[in-house]
Amino acid sequence: MSVSRTMDADLVKSICFIPEVWETIAEDGQSQDEWEPDMNEGWFIAEENDNLVGLFNLHVRNCITLEIHPLLLPGKRGRPAHTAVMDLWRYVIENTEFSKIVCFVPTIYRNVKLFAMSCGMKEEGLQTESYLKNGTITDQWCLGITKAEIEAKLNEQSN
Repeated sequence: MSVSRTMDADLVKSICFIPEVWETIAEDGQSQDEWEPDMNEGWFIAEENDNLVGLFNLHVRNCITLEIHPLLLPGKRGRPAHTAVMDLWRYVIENTEFSKIVCFVPTIYRNVKLFAMSCGMKEEGLQTESYLKNGTITDQWCLGITKAEIEAKLNEQSN
């Protein structure tokens, strides 16, 4: 498994615009014609044996916190996706000074919450009425993992 940063906006869009991916990540009213990735943020490609597993976006929230947005390909979820997240955790630990990673998962995506928790993230709260999908306003779980928790998870994985 390899996780590497990309600056290729066309590659990012090609992954985001895969119908199954776009349907999951796009809120109501978002248009592919108007969406452009912010390439000043961290975009990371995950590959296993030169096969694409997915894409991660790391958005700086403040001087110590990153917000992660995983975009995993259908058929690559499960073990390949989990391994990719571990490699991304390792990258963050080895190459940045950030000490916290958070994500916000709409409550309609329980499978995403469970996946995040399997990668070491913990539920930290609820953002009420903060996401619009299919005409319905839903809540979002806030999940997070600290640098110490990432290090513990990586040590657990290597044993």
